[in-house]
Amino acid sequence: MKVLFVASGNSKTLHGITSIVYNQGISLINQGLEVEFFGIKGHSIQGYFKNIFLLRKLLKKDHYDVIHSHYGLCGIVAYYAHSKEKLVQSFMGSDIYGAVTEEHKASFNSKIIAFVNRYFKHKYDYCITKSQQMKELFTDQTNIDVIPNGVDFNKIYSIDKEEAKRELRLDLNKKYIVFPAKRSVKRKNFALVSEAVERLNRNDIEILAYDGIEFDKVNLYLNAGDVCMLPSFAEGSPNAIKEAMAVSIPIVATDVGDIRDLISNTEGCHICGFDSKDASDKLNKALSFNHRTTGRIDIAYLKSEVIAEKIINIYNEVLL
Repeated sequence: MKVLFVASGNSKTLHGITSIVYNQGISLINQGLEVEFFGIKGHSIQGYFKNIFLLRKLLKKDHYDVIHSHYGLCGIVAYYAHSKEKLVQSFMGSDIYGAVTEEHKASFNSKIIAFVNRYFKHKYDYCITKSQQMKELFTDQTNIDVIPNGVDFNKIYSIDKEEAKRELRLDLNKKYIVFPAKRSVKRKNFALVSEAVERLNRNDIEILAYDGIEFDKVNLYLNAGDVCMLPSFAEGSPNAIKEAMAVSIPIVATDVGDIRDLISNTEGCHICGFDSKDASDKLNKALSFNHRTTGRIDIAYLKSEVIAEKIINIYNEVLL
């Protein structure tokens, strides 16, 4: 089976595709599929639609059984470019509920784009959402399933905390709160992490944010951390939380997307509200846990190879 992944190609990674999408493609390759990548260059709607002709040119030259698009606009590009290929569409979150920036507000333009993305659902042979909450945004739930992104347990795993700190040149005597996103992304709500830490009034705590790091540093950052904290205003099914679970460190996060489903049954992990007192109280409890959680065991069902098998089943279904 030959599959073409279509996704945004604007990432600063070597291959241009975000690590989440790229790693999913690699998991399918590891299961014996032939997977290639088409990265869409450009950020505006006009930029996306210019890629229709480039993709159409590729499809005339090479044969693919399935085009698997990631994010709504990429699916629309694939729809207008394809001929006989089967279309599988993965919706990732903001592409169907709007780009939430802060205080649970999505911009008007992003709501329009989300509406268009949801409308195109019936154009695809099969659709994937990353959480049940996302699936429920569709009135027609035929040919749609919930398949979260998986975690590569071979790349994300526990190592000695002091070893991770030394490699990152961190203070061995300090506690580190990992914020698994760039501080500048308002939807991720770094301000609440900062306020929660400030309320603890401790000089032995620092925040370790993912500012400009590549995926190959994620495992080190999580292992150097004492708690992972992600108080986002909105999420679909955040891989950052799954990765923290796979490293088995305590987590504090807001009840958005499928985060409650991911962490609520794991001791040492806490759901917090959006006020700084509750966030600080939950952070203090997580810090007091002071050892590894059972997170890795608890999300074994999200191993990348398990998720790959579910995706392959969908490919086989649409090709019948």
